[in-house]
Amino acid sequence: MKLTAHELAVIIDTLNHSLAVSNWNGYYTAQSRENVRNVIAQIMDEMSVEIITDKPNFTIDADAAIS
Repeated sequence: MKLTAHELAVIIDTLNHSLAVSNWNGYYTAQSRENVRNVIAQIMDEMSVEIITDKPNFTIDADAAIS
């Protein structure tokens, strides 16, 4: 099974939110959830990412008045 960077980011965000809840009634302590979050953050930090895009079908000119 492979996890994408996006899936890892969702896991970290979920752990951050669960750490912020003081009356969380789950089975794991805040310290254990924080450790897991830190391990996932380290995995993400060590990931090598390659972004491949197609050539755009259009271009935006400097005088297109888009802000």
